[in-house]
Amino acid sequence: MPQNHSVNCDCYTCSNNLEFNIPSDLIDDLINLKAILFAGAGISTESPIIFKSSFYNDIKDEINISKIEDDSFPNIMSEFCEQKRNGRKLLLEKLKQRFDYCLKFSELYDDSTRFHRELCELYMIRDIITTNWDTYFEEVCHATPIVNSKDYAFNDLPYRKVYKIHGSISNYGSIVATRKDYDNCLKNLKNGLIGSTIKHLLSTNTVIFVGYSFNDFDFNYIIKYLKSELKDIHPHIYIVTLDNNPPKTIENFSYTHIKTDGTFFLQRIKEHLIQKNLINEGLDNSRIGYLDYERRDAYNNILGLFFKYRNPSSIYALFYLDGIKHAIQNSKFYMKTGDAYNPGFIFRELKRYDQIIKDFKKNKDYMEISYLKGYYLGISLMILPKKLEISSLPFYLLPENKYVRFSANKDVLKMENKDV
Repeated sequence: MPQNHSVNCDCYTCSNNLEFNIPSDLIDDLINLKAILFAGAGISTESPIIFKSSFYNDIKDEINISKIEDDSFPNIMSEFCEQKRNGRKLLLEKLKQRFDYCLKFSELYDDSTRFHRELCELYMIRDIITTNWDTYFEEVCHATPIVNSKDYAFNDLPYRKVYKIHGSISNYGSIVATRKDYDNCLKNLKNGLIGSTIKHLLSTNTVIFVGYSFNDFDFNYIIKYLKSELKDIHPHIYIVTLDNNPPKTIENFSYTHIKTDGTFFLQRIKEHLIQKNLINEGLDNSRIGYLDYERRDAYNNILGLFFKYRNPSSIYALFYLDGIKHAIQNSKFYMKTGDAYNPGFIFRELKRYDQIIKDFKKNKDYMEISYLKGYYLGISLMILPKKLEISSLPFYLLPENKYVRFSANKDVLKMENKDV
């Protein structure tokens, strides 16, 4: 059961970081790649820390609701479209303005994507289902979007995917907002190709709901859909929410209620997996930035020596540093996909490049060897201990597999008795 105390501080964000017991079954499911994420608006722009008012309330304030008996989300959106001239177009414009506003201010964008950045490191979550319209899973987690049947051709790709059952802001025609939209969406989920895939995912995996409240229309809409479509094959579901009392709609489900903030939930899960050595902990943007700073400093030193002394051997050191540069670029990409935090993936990559280097050694192709050794060093940073100082890494290499260090006082390269 959740422990009702928060950590860190008393600000709005941290006050919701309620400690909880990490379910061992969930950890097992994550390790075995049997957990999927169902994400709602609470982990995106509709979190109270982003805007003072939700999109739902903004739209509701602009219409006459005196004759509306049911003020559910799709009904309010429908009424707006009916009461306003060119209502549908105006609704989509307001939605776009909301996302654009977050893009204009880095603080808002960072707050809107807190959850997504934490999710990046959980490489074992490969499938995401969301009712959100934003493109944050694509931008931050490098997830391939599956919005309609035409996108289904990408379903078999071995990458992280996000099934956007309510459409995407990148495709206005796909947005699900009104009563009619929801009815069509339900029909497509029951009979369409993507719906069949989602039903298979939901019936064969443990499902983690994050970003919903118990009175969220979308949450109860989805639960009713699961009941009608999966019949007695209900998966165990984890519901991460700050709400207290589960609704009657989930009474027949096997579920675990975890009362805490969604981003904090991922942080605690990540820390647990790091302790089990299942996630690399030594990589972050500051570490990557410092590595690139040291690389550029070394590059300038070598370049200066090359022009000053016309030493041909310096060219090998430059190739080596280019390899480190490209490894840094790849590391940034792998950090998004989550692969940078997967020890198995990194070891396979290192093994592959180790064999490539051996092949080039047979032909004594020192330019390629120098480049590949730099790349190898950069990739290995993903699994090197966090306590390792970047400045202690070898940034200078001369042909015959010798590392060197730069001595600024003597303006020379000192050879170390150290093989590659």
